[in-house]
Amino acid sequence: MIHIKCIFILSTFLILLPFSTEAQNASSTKTIVVDSYSIHYDEALSADENGNNVHDRTTYYLAGKMVLTAYDSDENGADDLWFRWDGNDRVNLEMSDNNNDGIVETVSSVDRNGKTTIIKAPEPTQKPRISAENRMGGKTILYWLIVITLGYFTYRKIRPRKN
Repeated sequence: MIHIKCIFILSTFLILLPFSTEAQNASSTKTIVVDSYSIHYDEALSADENGNNVHDRTTYYLAGKMVLTAYDSDENGADDLWFRWDGNDRVNLEMSDNNNDGIVETVSSVDRNGKTTIIKAPEPTQKPRISAENRMGGKTILYWLIVITLGYFTYRKIRPRKN
């Protein structure tokens, strides 16, 4: 009877062992968020691509497949270019921070044929608008021209030239 209990406990343990390792793997999965995209990974490897002892690239893997590559192209310590991979060694999303402010300005999707479609484009830089109150119209310029001219002639009459 004791042997049957031991066999039952051992067999139960062996049956449940795969589920416990899957739970461990699920709990070791981390998430990185780039813009509004969450990418799950379980391993991250950093590299110095040009040999100058500055971190240039981080590659993220999930279950041995590459899911994200992040580049610090200007070597300022912050990633500014990301490529999301589909698990089959194909890029399916490109993201970039164009002005080093930490915010992704450009997001492009890449289809299986390599065609790129812009999902999010950078905001166009706008010149500051001059409001009507700050804009000098023709009447304002004429007014100041008259004031300056009258001031000049008044000053000359009060203080004549020395010969």
